[in-house]
Amino acid sequence: MRWALGGLRFVTVALLVLLLFKPLLDTTSQRIEKPIVVFALDNSSSIRNTADSNFYMNEFLNQWKQIQTQLGEDVEVIPMLFGEKIDLSSNANFKDQETNFSQLQRAIQSQTAGRNLTAVVLASDGLYNKGSNPIYGFKGLLSPIFTVCLGDTTIQRDLSISNASANKIAFLNNSFPIRVAVDGKKVAGETASVSLSHNGAVIQSQTISFSSNREFKNIEFNVDANAPGIQTYTISVSELPNEYSVRNNSETVYVEVIDGRQKILILASSPHPDIAALNEALRSQKNYEVTVSTLDQFSGNLSDFDALIAYQLPAMGGLGKAQLTQASDLKIPTLFVLGGNTDLTQFNQLNTGIIYSGSNGKLTEAKAQMAADFSLFTTQPKWSELVSLLPPLALPFGTLTTPADFQPILNQRIGSVQTTKPLIGFFGNTDRRMAVIFGEGIWRWRIALYQLEESHELFHEFFAQTMQYIGIKENKDKFRVHCKKSFASNEYVQLDAELYNNSFEPVLNENVQLELTNEKGEKQNHSFSGSSTGYHLNLGFLPPGPYTFVATANSGGENFVKKGSFVVEKQSIEQSTSEANFALLQQLAQETNGKRYNAKQLSDLIQELKQRKEITSKSYEERKVRDLIEWNPLLFILLALLSLEWFIRKWNGGY
Repeated sequence: MRWALGGLRFVTVALLVLLLFKPLLDTTSQRIEKPIVVFALDNSSSIRNTADSNFYMNEFLNQWKQIQTQLGEDVEVIPMLFGEKIDLSSNANFKDQETNFSQLQRAIQSQTAGRNLTAVVLASDGLYNKGSNPIYGFKGLLSPIFTVCLGDTTIQRDLSISNASANKIAFLNNSFPIRVAVDGKKVAGETASVSLSHNGAVIQSQTISFSSNREFKNIEFNVDANAPGIQTYTISVSELPNEYSVRNNSETVYVEVIDGRQKILILASSPHPDIAALNEALRSQKNYEVTVSTLDQFSGNLSDFDALIAYQLPAMGGLGKAQLTQASDLKIPTLFVLGGNTDLTQFNQLNTGIIYSGSNGKLTEAKAQMAADFSLFTTQPKWSELVSLLPPLALPFGTLTTPADFQPILNQRIGSVQTTKPLIGFFGNTDRRMAVIFGEGIWRWRIALYQLEESHELFHEFFAQTMQYIGIKENKDKFRVHCKKSFASNEYVQLDAELYNNSFEPVLNENVQLELTNEKGEKQNHSFSGSSTGYHLNLGFLPPGPYTFVATANSGGENFVKKGSFVVEKQSIEQSTSEANFALLQQLAQETNGKRYNAKQLSDLIQELKQRKEITSKSYEERKVRDLIEWNPLLFILLALLSLEWFIRKWNGGY
């Protein structure tokens, strides 16, 4: 018995001594991951605009839900609706006014990143009005795309306004163009009238004739801006006999007529692609008059400009320092852009509060990420979503010190490491606001955003907001109302207000009212809701048209009134065409090794999915090396040995 007890004690102590040497335990395990199949359904209103709309909204939708259960428990099915937004369900109502394949592609990648995505089933009419061509984006999923064609490719007799555009802003007593594109189908030998109306009266008209069955006509109206404010213009094309649809025969555009514009100077020591990108962004806003010049060619007066963009100034050797010192004396709002040609020593002597300690000409790269708690202005949600995908900027290499009032909007991301080092930020006071971009290469951002969205809008708006913020003069108003100038009909109309006392301390508990008037003169009264930061009002979805408002408040016995206007623009692109684009769906299926089906072949689709060899589970072997002391069974073994020894001693009553 003593030998047995001694043996138990020896094994226990030996194990404890062994743990002191920190031995490693090497284990291997297997993990089985089901194949993932995404079922994506187009939820846009163009699906309803067909002769078979009742079929799609009832029989097809029921079959679509049923087939997702027929792949069995060994397949993980992810349903998605796409249109204006992504919804992880199959409960479609076909009411969205947008179709964005790029958004769908990003949602699929987000849901299946690092997982076993084996196929995507895409049901759509192939029409899209936002984002890029899906042919390029969906190839990145590296999975076959099985397309289900919805809608009708039959060309119907129809006249439609496929596009109507005008500048968002025009200047008083100037003329501006309104451009119209008319799409004619089965209209050979027909004549139509296109008219332009303002305030309910026709002000111009043109006659167009069609010589072939399918023909496009481009028309331009030149309009005089005679009155300030938001002006409404309606373009109408006359109706043809037996026309398929007249819902697309008219469009409305809104133009804000203003008096005056801000002058911005972009000053550099030499040309650079970034300068062209900034120039395009600001010129697109129309309320800016932009001058671009190099130092050796500039002969104007800085006092003639409302804001300055100092591109890589002071340059090597201190070039441009005199102009920047003058801008400081004149309190001209300034955006600094640093880069490889910036003389950091001379820049540090500008007394901006920013100190950049580094060697001139040496660069490093950093990508962008949104900074937390930025509150100076609100960027587009889409900008926040895409900014991390943009190419890196080239920054001067060195250490950076910023002033206490510096507020970054973008921080640096080095590889996968998110830092708190600023990439773009704002500082200064109400006498002179400033901003700085700590690197060069923003022209690549403009290209990348266009590839993602097929639009420069996000890039242009971000830098327009940047210049708008630093160019704002000190606001002495104690009552302020903030509102966008334009909303989409599928977008919530929201306003914010601020109220201050004589010491400019926020007043948060007063009654703030708003009277809203539509273009018919109908009035509605609303109340702002107070919060810890001010007052907010959500008017929800409003019918398209121009609106004016009068906001009122009372504080300390003083009455305040603010007037403003905005416009709600109709989103009707989904109704502008009647035939589906099956060729796009066919190409998408072919180039990804998938197949195309029509809406009544869902049973054939399921059989194809079941026979596909790539739609199968994956087995992963996971090897894990860890300290032996982390192996939980070892604890129970030690407790068992100690307990067994104690039990034997107690049982024998003396050991």
